[in-house]
Amino acid sequence: MTARRGIPPGWSDHPLKKKRVRKMSEKGVEKMSQGFAFPGTLSIVPTSASPGSPVRVEIRISSGAPPVSRIEAEVAGYGIRYPIYGNGERFAAEVQVPWEAPPGQYQIFFYAYTPSGEMSQAQPAVFTVV
Repeated sequence: MTARRGIPPGWSDHPLKKKRVRKMSEKGVEKMSQGFAFPGTLSIVPTSASPGSPVRVEIRISSGAPPVSRIEAEVAGYGIRYPIYGNGERFAAEVQVPWEAPPGQYQIFFYAYTPSGEMSQAQPAVFTVV
């Protein structure tokens, strides 16, 4: 297989996924490599809400952590990443629970990125739509 536009075979050409390295476990299950530890503390208020309700997400970067240029959130199973904007020390967003979201628990993963594009390990959180 040949490279696409200089991208090695097997690598995604999506700009947010270039730093992820695909590996296979002993059982043949694909997994993603681990980056640096998530560098901050995460707060989601409230932790459960009904469709249409506002939710505030805030991440405070710990002192001594590597520099962080951006943070993204991904709802597990949906494959879409949402930016959480900030200034390098504090990142925050106010989002609305989608009107069409069915009730249930949702796993959300947060990723921090350094200015050079290095990605952190996922910081998991659970949010409940009531």
